[in-house]
Amino acid sequence: MKLHNSILKTTTLLIVTLLVVGCGGAESRKAKYLEKGKTYLQQENYDKAMVELKNVLQIDPKHAEAYYLIGQAEEARQNWQQAFGSYAKAVDLDPGHHNARSKLGRFYLISGNLDEAAKAADTILASQPKNFAGRTLRAAIMARKNDTNGALREITEVVGEDPTQVDAVVLLASIYMKLDKHEKAIETLMNGINASPKSIPLRVQLLNVYNVDEKYRGKIEPLIQEIVSLEPGKIQYLNSLAAFYIQTNQMDKAEKTLRDAINAKPDDIDRYLLLAEFLATRKSVEAAETELLAAIKSYPEAHKLQFALAKLYGLIGAHDKVAQVYRGIIDTGGTSKDGLDARNKLAELLLKQGRRDEAEKLTEEVLKENPQDNDGLINKARLALSKGNAEVAIPALRQVLRDQPGSVEVNTLLASAHLQMKQTELAKESLFKSVELNPRDVRAKVVLAQFLAQNKDIEGALKNINEALKLAPNDLEVLLAKMELIAAKRDTKGLQSVIASIKEKHPDKPEGYYQMGRYLASQKRYDEAVREFELALSKSRPTDAYQVLSAIVSAYLVQGKPEKSISRLNGILKESPAHPFAHELLAEVYITGKRYSEAEKELHSAIKNNPKWNVPYRNLANLYLVRGQFPAAADIYRQGLEAIPDDAELLLHLAQAYERSRDFSKAIDSYEYVLQKHPDSEVAANNLASLLADQRGDAASLKRAKELALRFESSSQPAFMDTLGWVYYKTGEVDKAVDLLKKVVKQAPNVPIFQYHLGMAYHKQGNLSEAKIQLAKAMESKNDFTGKDEARTTLQKIP
Repeated sequence: MKLHNSILKTTTLLIVTLLVVGCGGAESRKAKYLEKGKTYLQQENYDKAMVELKNVLQIDPKHAEAYYLIGQAEEARQNWQQAFGSYAKAVDLDPGHHNARSKLGRFYLISGNLDEAAKAADTILASQPKNFAGRTLRAAIMARKNDTNGALREITEVVGEDPTQVDAVVLLASIYMKLDKHEKAIETLMNGINASPKSIPLRVQLLNVYNVDEKYRGKIEPLIQEIVSLEPGKIQYLNSLAAFYIQTNQMDKAEKTLRDAINAKPDDIDRYLLLAEFLATRKSVEAAETELLAAIKSYPEAHKLQFALAKLYGLIGAHDKVAQVYRGIIDTGGTSKDGLDARNKLAELLLKQGRRDEAEKLTEEVLKENPQDNDGLINKARLALSKGNAEVAIPALRQVLRDQPGSVEVNTLLASAHLQMKQTELAKESLFKSVELNPRDVRAKVVLAQFLAQNKDIEGALKNINEALKLAPNDLEVLLAKMELIAAKRDTKGLQSVIASIKEKHPDKPEGYYQMGRYLASQKRYDEAVREFELALSKSRPTDAYQVLSAIVSAYLVQGKPEKSISRLNGILKESPAHPFAHELLAEVYITGKRYSEAEKELHSAIKNNPKWNVPYRNLANLYLVRGQFPAAADIYRQGLEAIPDDAELLLHLAQAYERSRDFSKAIDSYEYVLQKHPDSEVAANNLASLLADQRGDAASLKRAKELALRFESSSQPAFMDTLGWVYYKTGEVDKAVDLLKKVVKQAPNVPIFQYHLGMAYHKQGNLSEAKIQLAKAMESKNDFTGKDEARTTLQKIP
């Protein structure tokens, strides 16, 4: 018995010892993971930091500090929603974690939820009245509520007590900027930098101050260089330096900065992407392509580079190359995230090309691997919408919205689906929801405004544009959108006011002067209009001057003063004989005066001086087409395509030239090529579908025609609707044909080919009385149209 007691005591002691050692081991591991996580955060190695901090949570799922640090990592990676969630979790677990609460307060402040931001500040200050973060948050709320004096008083005290409070110093400087006290803002920031010598945020704010006043321009470059020297590994600061050189037209320095960034850290793929983007926009697509191909050769597994190459090819319309790159990623990436992303992007491209079967196969592969893949679900919805199956699209889009409730793109697609089902109010609700979830998203408001304007709610559209302007008062695109809406209201006084505002806010840009010129021309105040156009021209880069110069020429022509146009253009050519646009515009003036030989000469000069511009090729070809010289016109289009390979307009015009010369086989092949290169071309899709239905008519051709024309199911364009209706007729779907063609004729009652198509559909349906009415109307036209002989013969057969 004593033996048993001894064993029992020994066993109990061993268990207790093991428990103590086990607990101590867990606590030790937790502390070790936490310290490593903090170290990685300081080193800005956020991926490794996340691994260590999640290890902490594996041991202790209620560790508030770990959630707070995860929030910092997510915020640094700009994963705002995840950061907010982590900070909120930290506060839930530890209501006294004021660092996390102050972060939450800042998120509320940024999103415009001032009530919740104030609650966060009040909670912090209730327990710690001197807390710097809480007081800074309170001052920021005051500033947002336009209590500038209160904010200034509060934040000045904070900075006075502790000048190392960087957020407080930044806020104080921003208040001085709001008060137009630039020197005071600079003094505040310089004092802050003295107190925190390595602070980047203070220098970034100082850079913002320098950028608003021309007299500080000389200080910008050395300040950015100082920031780069403090954080040599940060690509965004090197990019800022390159951007400064670009803005000041120092392209060689910009390129050197980006190349130096690569040399400093050759394994950072993002640096190659920045250089390629610079080369594409500032040099040539070819230069960017060369750089990306070289980088891909060095880093063949870096799919980021290949996605960038595909994007580059997309910019120039080389869609076959885009598809080739995506297929390469699919081959090497398999069913990895990159492989699935490539499938999604390729499916989207193929869908635009009308190749729905291939797009559908790729989308099914994605969703089989990951049924929750948002891009796959979006493509599923797009496919369904292209077939008119909005009832399939809507659940797919709603599934995406569970993850991305504020997505402007998804809400816009959902609105399209509801419109397809004639659910206008639900469409409006989707777009309103997008705005509600993105109260500070300018794009969301602009999309809603566009929808409302299309539905004749100009006042509602203006309300949203005005809200967008509150968020971005100087945004040129939003100002121009407001201008268009005011013009739609025919509010000439308001129009003049908004254009004046554009001029005031963007005095160095041509748009305001150009729009004022247009306004004055609409009032027939042509001399004043020309003065505004000339001002716009003086502020335009030579490569962007065509629209403005064209407006000057038009203002003279509408007054019946072609000689002034000729004199102005010849004056430009005297100074710049190789001007990129003047020869072409001079040709247009000559054409209006029927001086065709002089126009032809000027167009040849325009092509010589600006061979990459498609307009002179088009106008020269048109001269030949007017004379019935179809082969000569086709030669000009082909010449243009040699200089500008796969140009959408030249390809389309070449196909139309073949069609006009009744070479239907070449026309069909050409339209197919247009769609291969430019899948979004609705004109090419329409014309090809029409030719396949009318000139071929076999089963394969009709299948392709229907595939192309289905994109017009929700179109409001009579010509596109007519094509789909006629394809329905040809494929034997007579009731669908009649329903659609009736709408076409109602919309455009005096077009004989539409009447012919509706008449034939009625005839096939057995409704001879209506067929007779429509065919008779078509035959009243003195103009020829495809099918006129059939219309006549069919009409004669109807009793």
